[in-house]
Amino acid sequence: MVDQMLEEVETEEPPLHVLVRSVAGQPLTELSMPQGSLAFELQHRLAGELGISAYTQRLMIAGTSNSAILTWESPLPPLPQPLDLTLVVMSINSENGPELLRFSEQGNLQHVRRAIYSATDPDFQDEMGRTAIWLASARGHLDVIEFLLEVKADADKAKYDGITPLLMAACRCRVRVLRLLCAAGADTDACGLDGRTPVFMSSSRGHLKSVEVLVNARADVSRVAHDGWSPLMRASASGHLEVAKFLLEAGAEANHAAREGITAMYAAAGQGHIEIVDLLYDAGADLNHQASDGSTPVFAATVQGHAEVVERLGDMSADLDGSESVEGASPMLMAASQGHVAVVAMLCRRGAGQEDGDAAVDLALRHGHEAAAAVLLEAGFNEPKGGRERPVSGRGGHRRARAATK
Repeated sequence: MVDQMLEEVETEEPPLHVLVRSVAGQPLTELSMPQGSLAFELQHRLAGELGISAYTQRLMIAGTSNSAILTWESPLPPLPQPLDLTLVVMSINSENGPELLRFSEQGNLQHVRRAIYSATDPDFQDEMGRTAIWLASARGHLDVIEFLLEVKADADKAKYDGITPLLMAACRCRVRVLRLLCAAGADTDACGLDGRTPVFMSSSRGHLKSVEVLVNARADVSRVAHDGWSPLMRASASGHLEVAKFLLEAGAEANHAAREGITAMYAAAGQGHIEIVDLLYDAGADLNHQASDGSTPVFAATVQGHAEVVERLGDMSADLDGSESVEGASPMLMAASQGHVAVVAMLCRRGAGQEDGDAAVDLALRHGHEAAAAVLLEAGFNEPKGGRERPVSGRGGHRRARAATK
């Protein structure tokens, strides 16, 4: 074992000593590079030490002609030692910018390299603010993205509407691009003009893998858009159960409310996503939280006719009577006016809407919903009291409603 270790130490190649001079011959820096290093690796080191962009650097073996310029992928020669190099700084070439963008969008790595090697700014932007790495990210060209990152392209350079390469990749659910950009340190919470982050966009599309990559890269699951909607709210409204579950496990707030007072529970109930209603209930979501217009999740589900959701909320002890909108419409009145027979029947069965039943019959008939009115009549609402008939009965409402049950 000891002999083997000694043999490995003896065969270990010494580092390459590099001396870098200016065109005038003045020493700029000395540094050590591992044997076998490529020219672009040295150029990145020089960019950090000298503050000169790597893509504008040209390295030439000192005392030789221009034909001895090292290309990006040229290995640094091991001899002579020290390796004496002359650094030539090129001016930025903006003429090839459009070509760089076109080749990046096409995924043509060879031509992207040529454009960069001609001293084209890797962060060149078109009239919309798109850069090479933005276009490559949108199209999913991993090899182009990797190369652009190597030449220090700005991974967070956004279009003029604020959409960054990472946000664009999230919009298109490009998981491998997300991994690559996150590993390069891209801002995981950068948002567009509407405040929607990469996590928000991935959640709205129900793409769990994308959400996982972003959250594992420390994206903020609670960052809300400018309208107050959170990623959890958007996932809940869209019925993306697994994404909603993951966001809750990652610390998303179940009771966060948007500007209009809507919560994730309200959004899920209104869209009829009963499994997400169950999930949010288990996470401690408030069943009776009122939106700014006074309505609750029960009301939201009622408006859309989601009888199963209304009943599930009732099973969870949500108030089936207490939700009234600013117009004063209770769940029973709204269900009757919309003709949601199943909701009306369920509310009657559970004893809800007792104070609104008579008015509900009238509303149902006014809107032409005889079947809903019939259910209410069968439940005993709008019957004559004290020998005096109500207006609906006087207009033949009972007769039409009774006929609807035959």
